[in-house]
Amino acid sequence: MSSHALFRCTFRHRQVWIPFFAVLLITSALSVIPVGFSGNLSRVDEIALATLPSATMNYSITIAPSSVRVVRGGSVSSTVTITSIGILSQPVTLNSSGAPAGVTVYFAPNRVTPPSGGSVNSTITVNVLPTTAPGNYSIDVISTVELESRHTTMTVEVIPPDFGIACVPNPLIIQQGDTGRSTCTITSIYNFNTTISFSSSTWVGTPPTYATFSPPSDVWPPVNGTVQTVLIIYTSSTGSTGTFTFRVIGTGGSITRSADLSVQIEAGTRDFAISTSPESLSITPGGSATSTVTVQSVGVFSEPVDLTVSGAPSGLTTSFATNPVIPPGGGVAHSVLTLTAAGAPIGTHSITITGTSGTLSHSTTLTVQVMSSGGGCLIATATYGSELSNEVQFLRNFRDKSIMKTNAGSNFMVTFNAFYYSFSPTVAQFIQEHQNARTIAKFVLYPLMGILRIGAAVFDLFPTNREAAAVTAGLLVSALMGVVYLGLPLTGVLACSSRARRVAKRLQLLGLAILLMSIVAVASAEIYGISGLLMVTTSTMVAATFAVSGLIASRMIQGFRTSIEKFRTEAKLPHRK
Repeated sequence: MSSHALFRCTFRHRQVWIPFFAVLLITSALSVIPVGFSGNLSRVDEIALATLPSATMNYSITIAPSSVRVVRGGSVSSTVTITSIGILSQPVTLNSSGAPAGVTVYFAPNRVTPPSGGSVNSTITVNVLPTTAPGNYSIDVISTVELESRHTTMTVEVIPPDFGIACVPNPLIIQQGDTGRSTCTITSIYNFNTTISFSSSTWVGTPPTYATFSPPSDVWPPVNGTVQTVLIIYTSSTGSTGTFTFRVIGTGGSITRSADLSVQIEAGTRDFAISTSPESLSITPGGSATSTVTVQSVGVFSEPVDLTVSGAPSGLTTSFATNPVIPPGGGVAHSVLTLTAAGAPIGTHSITITGTSGTLSHSTTLTVQVMSSGGGCLIATATYGSELSNEVQFLRNFRDKSIMKTNAGSNFMVTFNAFYYSFSPTVAQFIQEHQNARTIAKFVLYPLMGILRIGAAVFDLFPTNREAAAVTAGLLVSALMGVVYLGLPLTGVLACSSRARRVAKRLQLLGLAILLMSIVAVASAEIYGISGLLMVTTSTMVAATFAVSGLIASRMIQGFRTSIEKFRTEAKLPHRK
């Protein structure tokens, strides 16, 4: 209703509420006189005025949460609630002031109207630039109804990105001479996203002597994620023992964080072990052979070890290339032992090699076989009449300069010589005394000489791996010998008996299984340097190859013979018995 309008009003109640925009004549604090017009008539009625309490036109404002934390470069929100108290139902405008540089404040929406007696919400969002200085700030939230404003405070803490460091195990326990590793986990906090360098990491206080370290590698953790890097500490067998503190220091941008790691260096084990390779040797009279003596440090042992030989027969001289030897902590030292047979008795001898350092003493055994004169080729020498014959010289050179120079070959020869010399002296003497026997022996040895020459040629195909050469040549020679010396005679046996053929088939399968297992065992013994196992496995491999090749050859010959017989029968050709 405008204050300039002409109107007629009728009051039916003596006590009424008067809107603030009505035109009234106030006559006293307790009464008002409304003025009305009707033509030329005017009348004034006096009524009582009931005043309303101001609280029925009030409201409240709250912010939840009113105290927030926000990372630089991030944002955070709270809820602003306007609650009507009484009958207020007018728009409330929201605004703010006091935000520092780099901080902006938004309201969504910035104008709300609560229902009478109800409430309405608005979202206040605080955006913080990456350049905003960290700290606590108070933002004045202003609510305005027409010309009246109210102020509420919102506290904002601006925090910079950060990272944390945690290393495990902690404490790190290391024995002298060993290497210790601790894994450090780097955690990105508050959106940290920068490369972290650990080049400043160092010992705190007195560092251990003769200890070095490799600091963790630089890392870039994913935002609010983790990444790991490793600290490596190297200790010396002669370094100090005790508890020390190492500080892992990480620097990313302008932020530096650290984590202390307790490092306990304990006294290490001090001992050694001794071994030889090969563990067995064969020496001809007047000849020599070598075996490498290895001293292995156990723990932090790094003291001189004196080497001695005992149990050698008269005429067998020994000498070490290096004595004493000093293995580094956790490492090995070698010395070549040379044995020379000058008048030593024929046969197998066990000598003991002992290493002594202070109160520590360890021993190992070396088996030495001194062969009879003539280089051990007794049957060949008797057959060809002289040890200077081309055949004997070939056999000796192939054995001594090729096979005996390998670990597998020298170990096989130990077993082979034990077998060979059990009967060869008697056979050689018989051949020497009977010319006909010499002729037969030449016939029998002729294929063998050809087979061995093939084996020598194959051996030379592996100049860079003599062990592989010895095994390959051994397999080939054994297989060819099986074909010639076992396969041909066995063919006649199989031709006469079906039962023998069935047995041969089963033996062939068994032999193949043994052959495969022996090859694997030879490879394992070669890798781990187990000489005793090599003697057994190489002998088994040779015997299995000889037997299997003979059985396969005989069955193939028998099968070929059967096919020919069948072809003749079908072609109705006369059968020659």
